[in-house]
Amino acid sequence: MVGLSVEVPLDAAFNWLEGIRQRKHGREVDSAATVIYHGGVIVVYLRAVKDLCNRILRPLAHFNPADWPPDRRQDCIAELWDLQGDLPAFDEINIHVAALMSLTARPDPEVGRLRHQLVSLASNVTSLGRDLTVPSQEPRWANQVARYRRIGEQEEGYSTATGGADALIRDYLPALVWLVRTASGRERDEIESLRVIAKGLAVTRSHGGDQELATVVTDAVTTFGRLRGILEQQFPEVGGSAKWADMR
Repeated sequence: MVGLSVEVPLDAAFNWLEGIRQRKHGREVDSAATVIYHGGVIVVYLRAVKDLCNRILRPLAHFNPADWPPDRRQDCIAELWDLQGDLPAFDEINIHVAALMSLTARPDPEVGRLRHQLVSLASNVTSLGRDLTVPSQEPRWANQVARYRRIGEQEEGYSTATGGADALIRDYLPALVWLVRTASGRERDEIESLRVIAKGLAVTRSHGGDQELATVVTDAVTTFGRLRGILEQQFPEVGGSAKWADMR
């Protein structure tokens, strides 16, 4: 990926896991390391997506035309179009979610609970990043901005997002681009609709789209931290070595 690329230390994570396996500590240690690997990659991806969305979408949630001269608008529009290419990260998250769910070793009850909780949080964020052939779940704010969704597609064209990207980004990005390009102080409804779309796209895509992405990511980080702590205590062989997964 180029441009706004979501950067995740996949090589470092995989090399860490392979290093644990090559030491042949046994099946239980390998299983613990695998949980840390998939859980850690999920959390790092989630945090990167949150940071990316916050950087691009949060300023638009408080859009004031007076603060947005033409050059700033053009830069923002370029970033918005790039955004659709960066969010196949949702598909990568789902791959690691599926792997975490498929582990067959019987964990102790608390490890199992935390693993399930992390899977649920990640799935909550990426529920519409699975298949772009499926229409997105209409968010609660859809009716308020329906007019601009049609105008955006007519004036800006359809999103070119490919498989694995977020379906709401695909459906509402042209409207947001058009509003950033044209919204002025003369049309209050345009400004309000721009803010609604920007804020809506910066929250989770499931359960009505009303849970802040930042809250979900914070919960995921906390859950993974507890899960990792338990496993590192139970299996000292994996303790303290997964530097790539350290939380910022």
